Amino acid sequence: MNLKEDKLIVIEVGSYITKFGKADPLSKPQHQVYSKIGKNNSIKKNKKQDINNDEKKENDDKMEISNKEQKTNNDITMTIKNELKEKSDDKVDKMSIDIEKTEIQEEKKDINNIANSNDKIDKESNNINQKDFEVSWLFKNQKVNSWEDAELFWKFILSKKLQIDFKDNISPVLISIPIEWPKHYREHIAKIFFEKCNLPALYIAEQPLMALYAVGCTSGIVIDIGYERTRIVPILDNVINTRASQSLPIGSQDVDEYLLKLVKENDDICTQLNTIIQEDTENDKNEVYTSFCQALKESGLCELDIVPITKVEEVEFKFRNQIFKIGDIRYKCFEPLFNPLLVGKRIQTIVDAFDTSIGLCELKDRALLANSFVLTGGCSIVKGLQKRLEHEIESSISLSETSNEMQVKEIKFLKIPEYFTKMKDRYQDLGFIGASIVAKLVFMDQKFYISRDNYNESGPVIVNFK
Repeated sequence: MNLKEDKLIVIEVGSYITKFGKADPLSKPQHQVYSKIGKNNSIKKNKKQDINNDEKKENDDKMEISNKEQKTNNDITMTIKNELKEKSDDKVDKMSIDIEKTEIQEEKKDINNIANSNDKIDKESNNINQKDFEVSWLFKNQKVNSWEDAELFWKFILSKKLQIDFKDNISPVLISIPIEWPKHYREHIAKIFFEKCNLPALYIAEQPLMALYAVGCTSGIVIDIGYERTRIVPILDNVINTRASQSLPIGSQDVDEYLLKLVKENDDICTQLNTIIQEDTENDKNEVYTSFCQALKESGLCELDIVPITKVEEVEFKFRNQIFKIGDIRYKCFEPLFNPLLVGKRIQTIVDAFDTSIGLCELKDRALLANSFVLTGGCSIVKGLQKRLEHEIESSISLSETSNEMQVKEIKFLKIPEYFTKMKDRYQDLGFIGASIVAKLVFMDQKFYISRDNYNESGPVIVNFK
């Protein structure tokens, strides 16, 4: 199978944001959407009504059969059951995209509803009637919450955002997934992409590996601070040490929660925000406070220092045409990453998790791993975070009671190679950069990827062998 390099697609699954686009390690992801969909409740109700009507009709048919002669009863019952099975199969087919023919109207409505809801979320539109849409997150709590919704979401990405025609699909896909996803998830993914999207080729990758490849290494420790979780993952010679990997339930959402708490405790900021709310009755209080915190967090004013700072000079921050004075909260908001008790979580800190992780690795490999640190995830771009991690981890190492030539004495964070000129300092996109590099390599050799012919011969279990 001849696969064209300019048709390669990369999808990076995230619990909060999913990134996707053409495989290009020299450019940032073409698209980013929230990992959630909005379903039209009215359509859902209509479908439920149709199902109820079908069930009623089936019961009526059974009553009619029971009144016929006993001699022909079995034959008629078998005939009716076969007909009902055919009708049921037809309805199942109508819920998916027909690869051999054109898309049916029902499928278009579902995908269009996802497109409308996600586009309006991206634009922060207030025109959505929340009663008409049921919004659900797809990949929360380290799992796929609904495979039906995931299927619609991936179809939306390929057909609506990337304009791929499923009838004549020539775009191979590399999809990178969290390491917590169990093996049988890969079979579900293959089934959706080959059977519903008519994919020519598929490669399923693990996200920590992709981040490590982006900096040109095959061994190291990846620290990924995501929306829901922070992961510390040791990798040696392209192999993830799952036994030593650590996953902490602390991330960007906890930073958001703590920043909102700090804002609500600041009387001056609250007074100004309440004035904004009163000036426009359509403003929702929670929405205004949340938008303020999000804007402040993304402004670049919030940062970390080597030691927590309590008194700092105030800086100006503009929000909805008002000027706010921001003091020490901009240094405090990321502290939950180092002190989870601030958000009520009695768990290991990132530094403790590193100590646990490196301690579960072979003694001879520890120095090599510690000299190849990779920091990625949404919080990785926070000013001062890398220095703070380096300071606290090295302080922890120096307190060790043992000392020998194989002991870790210092750590080194790896940087994005200089030839990625457009990606300088975009550490949050390391996973996408690495996935783009891998896509351009694996799809050039059929022994690495799963082709459509492989899938047709072996079915979903092929993912366990390739």
